[in-house]
Amino acid sequence: MRTKIFTLIELLVVIAIIAILAAMLLPALSQARERARTINCVNSIGQVLKAIHFYADDYQGYVPLYYDTTTTPKENWAGRLEHYKYLQKDSAKRLRCSSLPATDPTTADSYDQFYGMMRDAHNDAAGIACKIDKLVYHGGAATKVWIQPSRYALISDSVVSVATFRQSYYLYWRNSSNWDTSRKIHFRHGTGAANIGAAAGHVVSLTPGNATKEFDWGGTTNPLPTFFESRKNP
Repeated sequence: MRTKIFTLIELLVVIAIIAILAAMLLPALSQARERARTINCVNSIGQVLKAIHFYADDYQGYVPLYYDTTTTPKENWAGRLEHYKYLQKDSAKRLRCSSLPATDPTTADSYDQFYGMMRDAHNDAAGIACKIDKLVYHGGAATKVWIQPSRYALISDSVVSVATFRQSYYLYWRNSSNWDTSRKIHFRHGTGAANIGAAAGHVVSLTPGNATKEFDWGGTTNPLPTFFESRKNP
Protein backbone atom coordinates (compact mmCIF):
# COMPACT_ATOMS: atom_id res chain seq x y z
CA MET A 1 0.00 0.00 0.00
CA ARG A 2 1.44 3.31 -1.08
CA THR A 3 1.84 6.01 1.63
CA LYS A 4 0.54 9.43 0.65
CA ILE A 5 3.21 12.12 0.91
CA PHE A 6 2.41 15.84 1.10
CA THR A 7 3.60 17.75 -1.88
CA LEU A 8 5.49 21.01 -1.41
CA ILE A 9 2.46 23.00 -2.56
CA GLU A 10 0.18 21.25 -0.07
CA LEU A 11 2.66 21.89 2.73
CA LEU A 12 2.88 25.57 1.83
CA VAL A 13 -0.91 25.80 1.82
CA VAL A 14 -1.10 24.30 5.32
CA ILE A 15 1.58 26.70 6.57
CA ALA A 16 -0.27 29.64 5.03
CA ILE A 17 -3.54 28.60 6.70
CA ILE A 18 -1.80 28.29 10.08
CA ALA A 19 -0.23 31.73 9.60
CA ILE A 20 -3.62 33.28 8.76
CA LEU A 21 -5.27 31.69 11.81
CA ALA A 22 -2.42 32.89 14.04
CA ALA A 23 -2.73 36.42 12.67
CA MET A 24 -6.46 36.34 13.44
CA LEU A 25 -6.00 34.99 16.98
CA LEU A 26 -3.02 37.04 18.18
CA PRO A 27 -4.90 40.37 18.45
CA ALA A 28 -7.65 38.65 20.44
CA LEU A 29 -5.07 37.08 22.76
CA SER A 30 -3.35 40.43 23.18
CA GLN A 31 -6.65 42.09 24.07
CA ALA A 32 -7.44 39.32 26.55
CA ARG A 33 -4.06 39.79 28.23
CA GLU A 34 -4.63 43.53 28.52
CA ARG A 35 -8.11 42.99 29.95
CA ALA A 36 -6.54 40.70 32.56
CA ARG A 37 -3.95 43.38 33.38
CA THR A 38 -6.69 46.00 33.68
CA ILE A 39 -8.69 43.83 36.08
CA ASN A 40 -5.58 43.11 38.13
CA CYS A 41 -4.83 46.84 38.27
CA VAL A 42 -8.39 47.63 39.40
CA ASN A 43 -8.04 45.06 42.18
CA SER A 44 -4.69 46.52 43.24
CA ILE A 45 -6.09 50.05 43.48
CA GLY A 46 -9.03 48.63 45.43
CA GLN A 47 -6.62 47.09 47.96
CA VAL A 48 -4.78 50.41 48.27
CA LEU A 49 -8.05 52.28 48.88
CA LYS A 50 -9.03 49.80 51.59
CA ALA A 51 -5.67 50.34 53.27
CA ILE A 52 -6.21 54.11 53.18
CA HIS A 53 -9.68 53.74 54.71
CA PHE A 54 -8.36 51.45 57.46
CA TYR A 55 -5.67 54.03 58.18
CA ALA A 56 -8.26 56.82 58.26
CA ASP A 57 -10.43 54.80 60.66
CA ASP A 58 -7.49 54.59 63.07
CA TYR A 59 -6.40 58.22 62.71
CA GLN A 60 -9.63 60.15 63.24
CA GLY A 61 -10.52 60.15 59.57
CA TYR A 62 -7.22 61.58 58.28
CA VAL A 63 -5.50 60.16 55.21
CA PRO A 64 -1.69 59.78 55.18
CA LEU A 65 0.36 62.68 53.86
CA TYR A 66 1.48 62.18 50.29
CA TYR A 67 5.04 62.77 51.57
CA ASP A 68 5.95 63.08 55.23
CA THR A 69 9.15 65.00 55.91
CA THR A 70 8.82 64.66 59.70
CA THR A 71 9.69 60.96 59.80
CA THR A 72 13.13 59.34 59.74
CA PRO A 73 13.58 58.23 57.08
CA LYS A 74 11.14 60.41 55.16
CA GLU A 75 8.35 58.38 53.57
CA ASN A 76 5.57 58.83 51.07
CA TRP A 77 1.97 57.81 51.63
CA ALA A 78 2.36 54.21 50.43
CA GLY A 79 5.56 53.67 52.41
CA ARG A 80 3.73 54.89 55.50
CA LEU A 81 0.88 52.46 54.91
CA GLU A 82 3.37 49.60 54.67
CA HIS A 83 5.36 50.86 57.65
CA TYR A 84 2.26 50.72 59.85
CA LYS A 85 1.10 47.37 58.40
CA TYR A 86 -1.87 48.67 56.42
CA LEU A 87 -0.18 47.32 53.28
CA GLN A 88 1.75 44.07 53.26
CA LYS A 89 5.50 44.09 52.83
CA ASP A 90 6.67 44.47 49.22
CA SER A 91 3.29 45.83 48.13
CA ALA A 92 5.11 48.20 45.77
CA LYS A 93 6.12 45.14 43.77
CA ARG A 94 3.01 43.01 44.20
CA LEU A 95 0.47 45.74 43.51
CA ARG A 96 2.29 47.37 40.61
CA CYS A 97 0.27 48.02 37.48
CA SER A 98 1.48 45.33 35.08
CA SER A 99 0.39 47.36 32.05
CA LEU A 100 3.27 49.75 32.68
CA PRO A 101 6.49 47.83 33.41
CA ALA A 102 9.03 49.84 35.37
CA THR A 103 11.74 51.21 33.09
CA ASP A 104 14.08 52.32 35.88
CA PRO A 105 15.54 49.21 37.59
CA THR A 106 16.90 51.25 40.49
CA THR A 107 13.36 52.10 41.63
CA ALA A 108 11.43 49.30 39.93
CA ASP A 109 10.07 47.86 43.16
CA SER A 110 9.89 51.06 45.20
CA TYR A 111 7.01 53.38 46.01
CA ASP A 112 8.61 56.03 43.79
CA GLN A 113 6.94 54.17 40.91
CA PHE A 114 3.65 53.37 42.62
CA TYR A 115 0.12 54.57 41.91
CA GLY A 116 -0.43 58.29 42.10
CA MET A 117 -2.22 59.85 45.07
CA MET A 118 -3.77 63.29 44.66
CA ARG A 119 -1.38 65.61 46.47
CA ASP A 120 -3.95 68.32 47.21
CA ALA A 121 -5.92 65.87 49.32
CA HIS A 122 -3.23 66.15 51.94
CA ASN A 123 -2.49 69.83 52.15
CA ASP A 124 -5.39 71.48 53.93
CA ALA A 125 -2.61 73.42 55.64
CA ALA A 126 1.16 73.08 55.56
CA GLY A 127 2.02 69.52 56.57
CA ILE A 128 -1.52 68.68 57.66
CA ALA A 129 -3.54 65.96 55.97
CA CYS A 130 -7.22 66.22 55.10
CA LYS A 131 -9.95 63.89 56.26
CA ILE A 132 -11.21 61.18 53.94
CA ASP A 133 -14.68 62.75 53.85
CA LYS A 134 -13.44 66.34 53.46
CA LEU A 135 -10.98 66.49 50.60
CA VAL A 136 -9.94 69.56 48.64
CA TYR A 137 -8.46 70.93 45.48
CA HIS A 138 -6.63 74.20 45.85
CA GLY A 139 -7.77 76.80 43.37
CA GLY A 140 -5.00 79.15 44.38
CA ALA A 141 -3.25 80.47 47.47
CA ALA A 142 -6.45 81.26 49.36
CA THR A 143 -9.08 79.23 47.54
CA LYS A 144 -10.11 75.67 48.36
CA VAL A 145 -12.77 73.60 46.66
CA TRP A 146 -14.30 70.86 48.79
CA ILE A 147 -15.16 67.68 46.89
CA GLN A 148 -17.49 64.80 47.76
CA PRO A 149 -15.56 61.53 48.30
CA SER A 150 -17.47 59.77 45.51
CA ARG A 151 -16.33 62.50 43.10
CA TYR A 152 -12.73 62.82 44.25
CA ALA A 153 -10.04 61.01 42.21
CA LEU A 154 -7.81 59.95 45.09
CA ILE A 155 -5.66 57.14 43.59
CA SER A 156 -5.02 56.51 39.90
CA ASP A 157 -2.76 55.18 37.19
CA SER A 158 -0.02 57.77 36.96
CA VAL A 159 2.98 58.78 34.91
CA VAL A 160 5.86 61.01 35.96
CA SER A 161 7.57 61.09 32.60
CA VAL A 162 6.10 60.40 29.20
CA ALA A 163 9.64 59.84 27.93
CA THR A 164 10.41 56.94 30.27
CA PHE A 165 6.84 56.05 31.30
CA ARG A 166 7.69 55.91 35.00
CA GLN A 167 4.83 56.04 37.47
CA SER A 168 4.56 58.81 40.03
CA TYR A 169 3.50 58.28 43.64
CA TYR A 170 1.65 61.59 43.66
CA LEU A 171 -0.40 63.77 41.32
CA TYR A 172 -0.79 67.50 41.55
CA TRP A 173 -3.95 69.06 40.17
CA ARG A 174 -4.99 72.53 41.27
CA ASN A 175 -6.68 74.18 38.33
CA SER A 176 -6.24 74.67 34.62
CA SER A 177 -3.43 77.19 35.15
CA ASN A 178 -1.70 75.58 38.12
CA TRP A 179 -0.60 72.00 37.64
CA ASP A 180 2.46 69.79 37.52
CA THR A 181 3.25 69.07 33.87
CA SER A 182 5.31 65.97 34.64
CA ARG A 183 2.82 64.13 36.87
CA LYS A 184 -0.41 63.10 35.24
CA ILE A 185 -3.16 60.51 35.21
CA HIS A 186 -2.09 57.96 32.60
CA PHE A 187 -4.67 56.42 30.27
CA ARG A 188 -2.68 53.30 29.47
CA HIS A 189 -5.22 50.47 29.44
CA GLY A 190 -6.87 48.97 26.38
CA THR A 191 -7.90 51.60 23.87
CA GLY A 192 -7.04 54.43 26.26
CA ALA A 193 -8.48 54.10 29.77
CA ALA A 194 -7.13 54.80 33.25
CA ASN A 195 -8.08 53.06 36.46
CA ILE A 196 -9.08 55.66 39.04
CA GLY A 197 -10.01 55.06 42.67
CA ALA A 198 -12.47 57.46 44.28
CA ALA A 199 -12.04 58.54 47.89
CA ALA A 200 -15.36 56.83 48.62
CA GLY A 201 -13.69 53.48 47.93
CA HIS A 202 -14.80 52.40 44.44
CA VAL A 203 -12.55 51.99 41.37
CA VAL A 204 -13.55 52.74 37.79
CA SER A 205 -11.80 52.31 34.44
CA LEU A 206 -12.47 55.40 32.33
CA THR A 207 -11.47 57.13 29.13
CA PRO A 208 -10.45 60.81 29.40
CA GLY A 209 -13.89 62.05 28.39
CA ASN A 210 -15.69 59.90 30.94
CA ALA A 211 -13.16 60.74 33.66
CA THR A 212 -13.93 64.41 33.11
CA LYS A 213 -17.61 63.71 33.76
CA GLU A 214 -17.26 61.12 36.53
CA PHE A 215 -15.07 63.18 38.86
CA ASP A 216 -15.21 66.71 40.19
CA TRP A 217 -12.12 68.69 39.20
CA GLY A 218 -12.60 71.56 41.60
CA GLY A 219 -14.99 73.53 39.46
CA THR A 220 -12.94 73.04 36.29
CA THR A 221 -15.18 71.10 33.92
CA ASN A 222 -12.46 70.00 31.53
CA PRO A 223 -8.89 69.37 32.76
CA LEU A 224 -7.77 68.11 29.36
CA PRO A 225 -5.07 68.24 28.16
CA THR A 226 -3.24 69.68 31.15
CA PHE A 227 -3.67 66.79 33.56
CA PHE A 228 -4.37 63.74 31.40
CA GLU A 229 -1.71 61.80 29.51
CA SER A 230 -3.12 59.54 26.81
CA ARG A 231 0.07 58.21 25.28
CA LYS A 232 0.40 54.49 24.82
CA ASN A 233 3.01 52.29 26.42
CA PRO A 234 6.43 52.03 24.73
